[in-house]
Amino acid sequence: MTYIIIMTTSIISYLILRYGFGMDDPETFMKSMGIGVIAGIARLVYKSHKREQEIEADAATESSTATASSTTASSTDKTMKQTDNNMESSRTGTKDLCLQLLDKQGIEYEQDKENKDEYWIEYKGERMYLRMSNERPFITIFDTFWRKYPAENLEMVSTVRKAINMANLNYNGFKLLYSFNEDSMWLHTSVFMLMIPEIPDVEIFFTETLDQTIFSHRAFDEVMFEVMKEQKND
Repeated sequence: MTYIIIMTTSIISYLILRYGFGMDDPETFMKSMGIGVIAGIARLVYKSHKREQEIEADAATESSTATASSTTASSTDKTMKQTDNNMESSRTGTKDLCLQLLDKQGIEYEQDKENKDEYWIEYKGERMYLRMSNERPFITIFDTFWRKYPAENLEMVSTVRKAINMANLNYNGFKLLYSFNEDSMWLHTSVFMLMIPEIPDVEIFFTETLDQTIFSHRAFDEVMFEVMKEQKND
């Protein structure tokens, strides 16, 4: 394209110089060619400058787009973080959840005087206490001193220990414990369980968790019976 412009400009310049100004000397053709070359160079300079302007415009557009995208992403991140914070702050804590569930089931509770995260309840004839906090997603239920054996009967103590170990191996919902108090060996049950609002049918799940303490009594009796039966056969 530049070559065509040079040749066209040179011819037009030659015709103008020769017939318009009466210049018919040998240098006329060279002058017309020089004008054509100058016109070609001017076009190249113009195209180069225009290209630079287009590149700068594209760069500015990309920068604006990137800035807008970055701003949008930053705004989205802030919104999501704010939403997460709001959900976290509005989420019911484990302790508050358990107290609500106790109220729904009509189970009376009494806060321990020394430990504010422990609550005593009466459930199906058993007095037990719940250890729970809004800072932790788990609760622990203790059913204490529900069975005793004479501590001086070493054979019985050995049998009870064996039954406790077997029951803890056979069942996962609870743990049996024992302690000695003066002349008695006492049995206790602990239940450690996740308790959060996101659990499906959480009210039913809470009731079943409480029932684990009652079930532990029957489970121990069944295992104890089997242990004593084996010992008798031996």
